[in-house]
Amino acid sequence: MQTFKRGALALILGTILAGCGGGGGDVASPVANSLEVPTLASTAPAVQGHYARLNDVRAAMGLTTLNWNAALATAAQAHADYQRLNNVQGHGEVQGLPGFTGVGYGDRAARAGYSGLLVGESIIGGTPQSDQEGRDLMDVILAAPGHRTVLLAHEFNEIGVGAAPMTNVLGQRGTQWVDPARVSAYPYHGQSGVLTAFAPASESPNPLPGVALTGMPLSLHGSMFNSFVVTGATLVATVGASPVALLANADVGQSRSAFVFYPAAALTPNTAYTFTAQVNVAGSARTITSAFTTGGF
Repeated sequence: MQTFKRGALALILGTILAGCGGGGGDVASPVANSLEVPTLASTAPAVQGHYARLNDVRAAMGLTTLNWNAALATAAQAHADYQRLNNVQGHGEVQGLPGFTGVGYGDRAARAGYSGLLVGESIIGGTPQSDQEGRDLMDVILAAPGHRTVLLAHEFNEIGVGAAPMTNVLGQRGTQWVDPARVSAYPYHGQSGVLTAFAPASESPNPLPGVALTGMPLSLHGSMFNSFVVTGATLVATVGASPVALLANADVGQSRSAFVFYPAAALTPNTAYTFTAQVNVAGSARTITSAFTTGGF
């Protein structure tokens, strides 16, 4: 996954299941009435559930919830259609192929009439039908840390979602002030039903080549334009305070806008855990704590 700042700057925040795309390139002619359709009410139940679940998570983390934006939804659905028509998945499009609307997601958002300066895209395969299936698929995409970094970026305040495959296009418009001292953890404090395992090969590029399975990745998120430092992190099973081994993270001690920690093995179902990290942000040392419970799978 990536974000695109129109004008010059592309900020690579992560990756996507089928690869990454850029923000520049050829753009087709503008979409007529793109700001009028689709409305949220006109979308499929799975799209509504997918969108609602992301806002539930962002609200629980103290982040700005995302307003539905028809132009971003137009861009998202157009790119979902392109992927389905050409049996591909990823951020880029090739001019001349069926359904082409722009090489990169920044192009496609602009073509649909989006006026925001910051754009990001996240895609996951699948054809959910119901509201609940859409919600469940959002939990799956949030298990992948590259996708998560974009979907939980503090700066975004708008979104549009397309279906088949589920394509999320996020944007920032207006004066979205972000507290540079805010650091958020995922899984979020109080979250239940957390997935127990993650297969790194399900994300491309693979974040952990050679590792078949880990526990649910643990992440810390700050402003994408302000960095912080993690000096240490632990995960313990709350009952008995049993420590869980975390795979070594070379980024500890460095200054970054997001950090990911991988439990060395799948977590135990129906178990309470506490994730604790020591961070230095905006010139002060802080401790971030998130207590969560895994689901029965």
